[in-house]
Amino acid sequence: MDSGIGKAKDLLNGLRKLPIDEESRVEVIVSANTYSGDDLSQSTFARELQFLASHTVHHYALISIASRMQGIMPAEGFGIAPSTLKYLQTVEG
Repeated sequence: MDSGIGKAKDLLNGLRKLPIDEESRVEVIVSANTYSGDDLSQSTFARELQFLASHTVHHYALISIASRMQGIMPAEGFGIAPSTLKYLQTVEG
């Protein structure tokens, strides 16, 4: 069985092979509620990947909390935003 890390690496390799310009404009469908229609927003492929990375850290943080509540200690830095880790390196230095 493949690990989550292996799957993530496969996904990253697949993304690198896509013939897409990161600055390509894309139209994003936003479904923010159940009582009105979808909204459309303009973005770029690169911006959507940035959002995905940021949102993934958010989910990692939730996984980290749930793991700790069960006595499972995740790797140091897991679920902490890269900018926070960078800051902590400067103050703990």
